[in-house]
Parts: sequence; C-alpha cells; structure tokens
Amino acid sequence: MATLSLRDFHGAARYALRHYVPFSYYARSPEIMAKEGIARPCVCSAFVIAVDSRWFLVTAGHVLDDIEAERRSGLELVRFRLWDG
Repeated sequence: MATLSLRDFHGAARYALRHYVPFSYYARSPEIMAKEGIARPCVCSAFVIAVDSRWFLVTAGHVLDDIEAERRSGLELVRFRLWDG
C-alpha cells in the first residue's frame, strides 16, 4: 500500500476544506434564557456539493435528528448561519 506524501496530504486537505461549510444556530426557550441569560449556541459540520448545477448542503443524519429532537422538545431554533470561508 502506497503512503501519501505530506505534500499530497496537504493538497487533499486544502481541497476538502474548500467544501467544508459549518453552520450554526441558537436554541432558546424560556428555561434556557432564565438559566443562562442567552440562547444556547449550536455548531454543526457540513459540506457543499454541486450536482447538475444544483448546490446541496450535506450534513450527517444525526445532526438532522438532533435538530428535529430540539424542535419537538419545544426549543425555538433561531439565527441559522453558514460559515463560508
């Protein structure tokens, strides 16, 4: 098995990181606001891909499950942001 040179590894990492787009949002409820004074920040990892000129933001299934569970529990999710570098 061939090993990847450090130069090739850095090149591959730079390529992959060009597509890495984390996103964030805040989860808030009266209880969180009373206890912490601010909404709870949440940061998730994602990446972008293009298929037939259509762009998609892709994240792990557990991230979507967590977001849905927060919504079902009554949390208000606000201020979604993409962190594009």
